[in-house]
Amino acid sequence: MSVISDRFLALYTVGITVHRLIRENASSTKRGLYYMHAGLFQDQKIVDKAADELAYILSVFRPDLRLHQAAKGEAQGHLHLPGCNFACEQGGQIPADLSEINFSGVQLPQFVLVLEKFAIYQRLVEEGFCASRNCLLVTGRGMPDRATRALLARLDQSGVPCYILVDGDPCGLDIFLTYRLGSWQLVHEQDIVVRGLILAGIRPNQIKTRFKFPKDAQLALTKTDRSRISNMRNKILATIGIQKIEQYDNVSMKKHWDIVMFFNELSVMEDLGYKKLSSKPLNLLRTVSSEELISQNSSSPNMLKAG
Repeated sequence: MSVISDRFLALYTVGITVHRLIRENASSTKRGLYYMHAGLFQDQKIVDKAADELAYILSVFRPDLRLHQAAKGEAQGHLHLPGCNFACEQGGQIPADLSEINFSGVQLPQFVLVLEKFAIYQRLVEEGFCASRNCLLVTGRGMPDRATRALLARLDQSGVPCYILVDGDPCGLDIFLTYRLGSWQLVHEQDIVVRGLILAGIRPNQIKTRFKFPKDAQLALTKTDRSRISNMRNKILATIGIQKIEQYDNVSMKKHWDIVMFFNELSVMEDLGYKKLSSKPLNLLRTVSSEELISQNSSSPNMLKAG
């Protein structure tokens, strides 16, 4: 079977299944959709892509198709939504569909800290990070699902500062960009873009200008890493509507200032030729102040200090 017919079959199958779900006022996860047609598709990714394409073709949000992802993201801290309490000691999973939850009248946290790694999130929860800070911890367990991005977007739109800590490699930066610009698959869903998200942590430019790490402490970029950097650049250029970064004028620069700066960080990482550090230079990082880990913004709370 050709690629084209495979794609058509997937769209057709997902389409008739969605029609039945809507008619019966039912819903399903994308994984459940895959098992509804066991043996028809070789890979879950085929079904996932078809669901996203169908939503794009119909100009609707994926939850409108009655299709949801299994709960993936988690949050813990100072946020109690109707039917969803993240303020308990261990927090909770982010519900797949937040569209019916009313944020009006809800007491919001002072800031949100997003963590790429679930292990880091879990450790901060166990150590009571939010106990002395009016904040919310969030993790998407790597590349975030739609629900995690939707929650952050709602908080961002409500004026809550949002920060993210990811690995200092192309994969981690790609996760940040997915929150900040959206995904290629759901490019039409601009309501779940976290436009105010701030990338915290040490950036490639800081490593280049301040730290001089020995060669044996550096992990070289792979071919896959360089390809990911190229894809991120293309995503940024497509988002701001130009073909080359040099075409950007000073007036438009202000509108996408953070993204243009991020584009430059990608160039610095590629020039450096390495993506992250081994354990050898970690003692050198003790000289980094907490203020350097977040953007210098007088209105931004210092996340790394208690109280």
